[in-house]
Amino acid sequence: MAQREAEFGRDVIRTSTAVAAGGLLALLLSAIGLYAVVSLGVGQRTRENGIRTPLGAHPGRVVRMFFARGLVLSAIGLILGLPLSMLVMRFIDGTLNWPLAYPPVLGAAIGTVVHLGASAAGWVPALGAST
Repeated sequence: MAQREAEFGRDVIRTSTAVAAGGLLALLLSAIGLYAVVSLGVGQRTRENGIRTPLGAHPGRVVRMFFARGLVLSAIGLILGLPLSMLVMRFIDGTLNWPLAYPPVLGAAIGTVVHLGASAAGWVPALGAST
């Protein structure tokens, strides 16, 4: 009996590690995608930025404009993704009979990490827009 419990514990740890690795990979891919989208926006508006700056636009405003666009995209992803992840957690809990906990603190922590990753991914091309 103790051996079965130990095997179950190892299975849970392996599965949790695989899910965490998948989550980190998803975070990395989403940051790369957001970087690409903001970079594309910066590239498409290069002429506009080139006209704005000599006419007196402060470089900080140009950076804020593109950075805000990246944060809005990140917020939309969080608004859609967190409730969907809670539904998936309930499905896993009902299907696999694993005791899963999804406290609000975990959701806030995940949202914070995603928001920080999105901020970093949006900041770099936004800085490039001001030069």
